[in-house]
Amino acid sequence: MRRRSVTSRFEVEEQAQLREAFVSALEHLRDPAFTPPHVDPKRLDHEISRRMACIATNQAIPPKDDGPLRGFVSRAGIRKTQAAWLPYRDTFVALIQKQRPNTDVSPWRAWLNQARIEQLREFSDGC
Repeated sequence: MRRRSVTSRFEVEEQAQLREAFVSALEHLRDPAFTPPHVDPKRLDHEISRRMACIATNQAIPPKDDGPLRGFVSRAGIRKTQAAWLPYRDTFVALIQKQRPNTDVSPWRAWLNQARIEQLREFSDGC
């Protein structure tokens, strides 16, 4: 029973951080003075792919979340989250295009990719 309460606390904390990041991204979108820094989005796409490949072979991360630490981070869970994150990023880019029709969305896409790389860094550093 105790293990589940710890897991739940981590889940709640992570969800709160994700909500806060989403609200912050929306606030940046509403702020006409905010423009993300120009970074090559293709380079960042490659960086995400490199980190995901590293995570896929990282033996320090359990392959599945069905062991004694059920609910904690696993390679399968990270892959599942990445598969959900890609449409989120693309949808957010579509929202940017709608909100700012005359704006180049490449810097925004790169900005979102940078945030995702930060999320993946904890699991892929050292590869």
